[in-house]
Amino acid sequence: MVAVFLGFLELPEKINKFFEQAPTAMKNVGDAFNRDTRFTGTWTSDWETDITAPLEYLDKSRFEGEPVVLRIDAYAGKVTGEINSAGLGKRWVFSRLILDGIITGGVMHGVVVDIVDRKPMALARFDLTPAVGAEGPELRLSAVEQPVPFLPMEAHFRRDETAMPADLGNLNLEILKSAVAKARQSRTSE
Repeated sequence: MVAVFLGFLELPEKINKFFEQAPTAMKNVGDAFNRDTRFTGTWTSDWETDITAPLEYLDKSRFEGEPVVLRIDAYAGKVTGEINSAGLGKRWVFSRLILDGIITGGVMHGVVVDIVDRKPMALARFDLTPAVGAEGPELRLSAVEQPVPFLPMEAHFRRDETAMPADLGNLNLEILKSAVAKARQSRTSE
């Protein structure tokens, strides 16, 4: 009897706690239903450290523009994230840039974006298709459009949550110096 009475005394506090925690719980449930786990996570095209990798993947991981690391957040059909590519490091000012995209028909259509003159500029377009390999989930990249090989034409990715470098990527000083010189030259000629 005493336990029932004490339970009634705690009832208002439990009701208040429920209403305080309900929005967070609803958000967590919504996130679970809307997050696309086929794409969300950190992925790498570097198979050199995976001793069980198929030989064909090791050969393909030496393509121009490799290795590539993707950090993807796919939520409700929209994709955000970042990309770090050796091809970007060789041919662009930064090796780590913004990743944007959408998912339609089970395929992610991605764009590598940089901000130039305070406007977004698409550097490369690609498609990612989920697959299941011998070692678990994989993504297959197919380059769709790029002016120079920032990305490999095709690549296979495996999950590796530690693959994204801790720094902000490489800065290609030669390209930066060239861009600054061109900007100065165009200002003096005006």
